[in-house]
Amino acid sequence: NIMGLKRKLLGVTTGAMLLCSMIGGSVLAAGHVMTGGNLQIEKDVVLDGGSIVPNQKFSFKIEPLDVQPNTKENNLEVKKGKELQGADAIQSGQFDKDTQTTDEGGKKVAKDTTAQFDFSGVQFEHNKPAIYRYKVSENAGQGTGMSYDNTKYQLDVYVDKDGNPTSLVAKKLNDQNQAEGEKVPLKFVNTYKTESLTVEKNVTGASGETEKAFEFHITVKENDSLKNGTAIQAKLHKAGTQTEDVQIVVGTEATFSLKSGEKLVVPELPKDTDYTLYETEHGQNGYTTTVTVNDQNKDNADTNREYKVVENTNKVVFTNNRDEITPTGILLNVAPYAAGVILAAFAAVLFLAKKRRNRRA
Repeated sequence: NIMGLKRKLLGVTTGAMLLCSMIGGSVLAAGHVMTGGNLQIEKDVVLDGGSIVPNQKFSFKIEPLDVQPNTKENNLEVKKGKELQGADAIQSGQFDKDTQTTDEGGKKVAKDTTAQFDFSGVQFEHNKPAIYRYKVSENAGQGTGMSYDNTKYQLDVYVDKDGNPTSLVAKKLNDQNQAEGEKVPLKFVNTYKTESLTVEKNVTGASGETEKAFEFHITVKENDSLKNGTAIQAKLHKAGTQTEDVQIVVGTEATFSLKSGEKLVVPELPKDTDYTLYETEHGQNGYTTTVTVNDQNKDNADTNREYKVVENTNKVVFTNNRDEITPTGILLNVAPYAAGVILAAFAAVLFLAKKRRNRRA
């Protein structure tokens, strides 16, 4: 009986191993393993400094990965992947301002899972189960304010004896194209970093009007992350703790006013964003206007109205200075009396001259 039980257990074990071998290791389906042949790539964009999702699409590449001869894994031969058609620019879905976000670690994250590749259409060998090995990476782009994930993945495609993909397993690759660690989801995480722009107004000088509101105009220009029509909620900081909302629409000029000591803060502008900015009364009404950008003087700011967002600090200060004191009422009050004195003196001269002529006569 004991011998019979051992033979049964051996038969079950052998059958299970044979079954796993026949189906190409589908026993791996537990954990971070995709069953079948449809590869799904997860794409996350972490919003560092804001909540507006950039207008971006991302692409990914799958390429055959070299394998050392006689490499085996899970009792299966590992082979270099077959060449693939259309796998050099697999597209993600469109990210834009309407994409939903979730809160993770105190930051908003936009997600997409529409980037896919179907291995069922690949012509694998039809003789015995095997593993075909690939490398998956993200194509680095030039998105404004975007940093790209340079992670590389090893992707193993488990194929059965009929050449059908049964399971997909991903692991991270190191710099030597060697897999490290456990099975992981195939995910790429990019970071979209934005900056804040601060526009300040100062009025100085003996005759400077500190309570006057000076008018400004700003236009945020479209780029590959911020499309025309995107609304940015700026904040105008008045005296004390008072604030006022100012909406700035990308591609459209916005007007706002600042008194001395007030400022406008525009958030969510990615690095390299271009914008125009100017003051309506630049250098007028006896004022000398100077403009500084991050404490550096900007020459010809009345005509050179172009600016660019840089990393970290973006502070533009407009200073109007007027020192000369304009007489207000003294001259006007004295003028009538001075004119009367002059006329009286002139009349006296005429009278005396006439009197002398009469005496001679």
